Amino acid sequence: MDKKETILENASAMFRKYGYQKAKLDDIANECGMNKAGLYYYFKNKEELFMAMLKRDIDSVNNRLRSTLSGSAAPAAAIREFLIIRTKSYVLMKEYLDMFIGGVTPPRLRDSARASKNRMIQEEINLVADYLQDHHSGDALAEADLRSIVLILLGLSDKIGTMSLVNELKVDIEETLDLAVSLLLNHLPINFKEYS
Repeated sequence: MDKKETILENASAMFRKYGYQKAKLDDIANECGMNKAGLYYYFKNKEELFMAMLKRDIDSVNNRLRSTLSGSAAPAAAIREFLIIRTKSYVLMKEYLDMFIGGVTPPRLRDSARASKNRMIQEEINLVADYLQDHHSGDALAEADLRSIVLILLGLSDKIGTMSLVNELKVDIEETLDLAVSLLLNHLPINFKEYS
């Protein structure tokens, strides 16, 4: 692991443990075996470090989601796995959300994080829409139908993630998504190509 990645890893642990305001660059530097001046070689300030860490974590989730839909699994299994990874990523995203609640982070940082989240959601919509269109047999799906199907699938993931984390309900994510994906894909206007 290179030095920058080590810094991001340690910063992630410190920000999650103490929140944005209370996490100190000195403590992050100590965890990395360097002084604070060494951090400034890689990041000009705490905000830049935080945004680099957020980007790294979002990119990691997105890479896992993309690889799930580019694998060789049957389409229903790939969609199921995509939704499981996405829903379980709520743990990570909730930790970031907790840092932003109460206005303890600078408004510019909150706005930037919100923009990152919106880009992530749009990328997910496009990714799933392209996947469904590529794996649908028969006539092309109408754009409105395709968008509705994607929003239903992602909305389901959002709601299960919210219920399991924000409301602290005990939800078996995989079992719930198994049933939901089975029900949805059998009743939505999607006919997957034969898969061998």
